Amino acid sequence: SWCRHLEGNYAISDRDWEGAEALYREALELNPDDIGAYPWLSAALDRQGRLDEAIEAGEVALEAFPTSYPTLKTMAGLARKTGDLEKAIEYTARAMQVPGDRSTMATRYVSLLVEAKRYSAADAFLEKYPKLRKHPRVKNAITTLEQNRE
Repeated sequence: SWCRHLEGNYAISDRDWEGAEALYREALELNPDDIGAYPWLSAALDRQGRLDEAIEAGEVALEAFPTSYPTLKTMAGLARKTGDLEKAIEYTARAMQVPGDRSTMATRYVSLLVEAKRYSAADAFLEKYPKLRKHPRVKNAITTLEQNRE
């Protein structure tokens, strides 16, 4: 099982999404408790455009490991792709709570809040973390915020 999981990781690094999916599924067949395979299975399915299946795999992973940063990041992206901005915001907020440098997720959080037209929440977040205002990825969100203040 673990060998298949590792081979799946290699397939992911080679951008062989279908091969990765097959290997993670095989790993899970051999060991259904291999929770670590689910986030990567989710990512491989996402890359193939199979969003519903990717969400299912991600939900299994989060049920067992609710603070899995890679899974939360993937699930936020999936929620955005399916048009569920509120769910994307929720997953992004949860991902920011995982220890480590989460500045990338913080910039995504601001952008998602603005995209969802939650301008006061975005303003409040930027007030709390003013250094984010200088981040290049936040500049478009700030422009939109300023336009909506007028």
